Amino acid sequence: MKYTNPIQFNNSILSNPKTKRLGTKLFWSLFCPVLMIIIACIMSRANGVGLFIIGDSFDNFKNVMIMGRTAVMTLIAALALNTNLNSGRMDFSLGATGILACLFASLIVPGVDTVEHIFYFLLLSILFGMILGFIHSLVLIATKLPPIVISLGMCLVYEGIAKVVANATGSTGTVNLAMGPHTTSFFQEPIILIPLLLIVCLIMAAALCYTRYGYNKLALVYNQKICVETGINEITHCIVSFIIAGALIAVYQVMSSCGTSSISINVNLASSGTVFKNFLPIFIGGILARYSNQIVGLLLAVIGTTLLYTYGFDNALTATVSSLINGFSVFAVLVYMVDKYRFLNWLKMRRYIRKEKRLQLNEKGEMPNEA
Repeated sequence: MKYTNPIQFNNSILSNPKTKRLGTKLFWSLFCPVLMIIIACIMSRANGVGLFIIGDSFDNFKNVMIMGRTAVMTLIAALALNTNLNSGRMDFSLGATGILACLFASLIVPGVDTVEHIFYFLLLSILFGMILGFIHSLVLIATKLPPIVISLGMCLVYEGIAKVVANATGSTGTVNLAMGPHTTSFFQEPIILIPLLLIVCLIMAAALCYTRYGYNKLALVYNQKICVETGINEITHCIVSFIIAGALIAVYQVMSSCGTSSISINVNLASSGTVFKNFLPIFIGGILARYSNQIVGLLLAVIGTTLLYTYGFDNALTATVSSLINGFSVFAVLVYMVDKYRFLNWLKMRRYIRKEKRLQLNEKGEMPNEA
């Protein structure tokens, strides 16, 4: 028997719409973080410093662990801010909430000299952070003022209480904690850092993706008025959001305090710097979340921005220039996210105009000028 038909290969896997969709999501999820990592490598090499390279192998490993702790702290702060930000509540009091929670915990556990004391200090700080977040939500619900007004007021109130508790004078103050030989490097250890990262990511992923709270949060992002009219209890959602944010920012502040064995007190809204320096990962993570989910998007954005700023800008640029670039980056992302549809429509209009001009030139027998 002789076969005359040509051989046909089954390429259903590549032509499968689900496979194409998955590939597109994977590409755009990794494009921005990989681009930032490449820029960080180029800037480090241009400055004569390799990525993660300081001196001997021990220094390199220590540098990686410091970067890991910075990334985890940024992720936790971004999750805390994102908890209320997506629902239309801007919270400037997060930094003051974390500082005051740690101060209250230090009254019970005055030192972080042992592993047991560090864990007690962490648990008590989380508890006080949840209580302070709950109080913030009650004030917001009772007064019915704009969230940004309440957050600024609560920031000043919490900063004032922290100053009184710490007996600070002037606009700044420091409360020293009794430290042990491993206090400053406790949250750099992989045996502590990796489980902490997994616990935070799993809890937040479960809360945002598999609970009614996460469903309501996603619905409130698009249209709060319709959601409330259809039966979503925004008051309960507000209270839960502030409690979660208080717990997360307490973890962030504990990691920061253990790294320096002290708690820094700031007044006059200076503690809101915790909020501003985590804007960029949140907005980039919000863009990347369209191709994955909120946790994965934030994690990829945090890794990319941490490497870019810690090993790219800080090695090649001064602190002033790095801060200026950060400000312009946040401004650009804010403009895009607030008015992105007009920007996209402008691009479509420009593409349509170029196409029409090209067609008119072809009809006249002329070729378009590529220059």
